[in-house]
Amino acid sequence: MKIKFSSKTSIIIIMPAILIVAGAVLFFRFPKPTVKNVAVSKSSTLSGEVSADADFNKQLFYASVAKYPKARSQEDAHFYGGIITHHDLRSDLIAQFFSKLSQDGKIKTFVILGPNHANKGLSPVISGRVRWQTSIGGISNDYEFLDKLKEDGSISYDEENFQKDHAIKALVPFIKHYFPDAKIVPLLFTSEQTMRKNMLLAQKIKDLSDDDTFILASLDFSHYLSVDAAEEKDKITLSAIQRRDYNLISGFNNDYTDSPWALVTFLRIMELENAGDPQVIAHTDSGKFPGQDLTDTTSYFSIVYGDQALK
Repeated sequence: MKIKFSSKTSIIIIMPAILIVAGAVLFFRFPKPTVKNVAVSKSSTLSGEVSADADFNKQLFYASVAKYPKARSQEDAHFYGGIITHHDLRSDLIAQFFSKLSQDGKIKTFVILGPNHANKGLSPVISGRVRWQTSIGGISNDYEFLDKLKEDGSISYDEENFQKDHAIKALVPFIKHYFPDAKIVPLLFTSEQTMRKNMLLAQKIKDLSDDDTFILASLDFSHYLSVDAAEEKDKITLSAIQRRDYNLISGFNNDYTDSPWALVTFLRIMELENAGDPQVIAHTDSGKFPGQDLTDTTSYFSIVYGDQALK
């Protein structure tokens, strides 16, 4: 049996074929643009930034910041740096510290030096393209500062190991509360460091800092000792801090502090800043907190360096 096609039917069959051929010609004649032809805007360089939650004990945080409200800014108050715990059990100490610090309303950048608790990273000092998120808002890194440290090999970006550590994120909610517009330069130190590299890093941080920069050592001190043993170790540590005994501090272990190299770097920057003597706000340990073990403690110092004695 023969099938007859009308002219109308022929057009319906032929048209798709014509369109397919025309499309193929255009495709091969005009290839798709490659990535090389696409301009990258400045804002797109932050596309690699990781968003992470700065999880914290909200009950202790809100009770502590209510107890220690933000202070009125004072013209003659200027603080170079300080030491505070990253143990949220003592959120009251952290809030007290930042409340007093808020007398200096000029602080815009916090360079945070803390321990790499896992002691893992791409280099002895790591940071990360991480934007910490809290229930009161997010906090950004100062990438201009960080990139300069990365460019000369002082640090590495290592988001995988960086964002797991609580040495930075435990302090983020407090910085956001007391200094809502501030940026941070977070640095974590492994034990794989040398005195020469440490001194060079301290100088670089000093050179990149200005009058609006605060150097913050996020440190806990004696670990896993009884209250009495912790007290004896802390006397040695405080004396070493006051004398800036870098060699002694570099040999410390967990009986004294969780990051000797972060402490050495911090003290060297204070020396370069001519920051004067440390002012001890508080010294205590976890054993003095209700319900905590008296034989397995962590001790804390709250210390600032500044031009004005704290009230």
